[in-house]
Amino acid sequence: MVRQLNKTIKKCVTQLINCYPKYCLLCFRKTKNVYLICNHCLLQMPYVKQACFVCGLKIMGSAVLCGQCLKKTNAFDRTVIPFYYKKPITTLLFQLKFHEKLTSLSFFSYFLIEKLKQRTDLLPQVIIPVPLHKKRVQARGYNQSLELAKQLSRALNIRFDRYCCKRIKPTRSQQGLNIKARKKNVTHAFAIRKKIMYQHVAIVDDVMTTMATANEISKCLKKQGVLRVEIWCCARA
Repeated sequence: MVRQLNKTIKKCVTQLINCYPKYCLLCFRKTKNVYLICNHCLLQMPYVKQACFVCGLKIMGSAVLCGQCLKKTNAFDRTVIPFYYKKPITTLLFQLKFHEKLTSLSFFSYFLIEKLKQRTDLLPQVIIPVPLHKKRVQARGYNQSLELAKQLSRALNIRFDRYCCKRIKPTRSQQGLNIKARKKNVTHAFAIRKKIMYQHVAIVDDVMTTMATANEISKCLKKQGVLRVEIWCCARA
């Protein structure tokens, strides 16, 4: 009885919300798109068309891997990204990360899923969000990677594990740090809290820049027996 009532209430609320006009998160034009970005702004997006299979950097021609990945092996095996970290994506991510504009999550999850539909191999067994330290969560009020991972988990029907990985070191923000400093900043910053039963996992984050965070978490997971690690991000810098 209670469950049926909850479903009825949810349906009524959804119908009520749909009665109101929707506006683009970037230019405030009216839009019918469910992810609240109008068609005009969609044309301005820095879509990823051809990128390195492993790290997501832009490549040309028929290459599969970039020069960096040909020379150096990363701890993770694949990167899935729909956008490059350029305007107007930078605006959306800044709003998401620092101004609680969580409405843009539906936009990023939609285009990540569209990217994932292009693959022919099996999806990961579990989705793991990049954790924030508890002090950062208390200050910000939420973890944008966790919220994105929840949406992807529901849409793809893949298990979601928020407790598997923990940030044990209160690291500085990576913004403004060079490659060497970013790597040092996240070294030994993460720990796996329980025995891993998965062989194929996806780590979800908002932006990949120097790959320092992705590599550090991937190393932790592979030490626990994970065979394959993918990185799913909104954008690649």
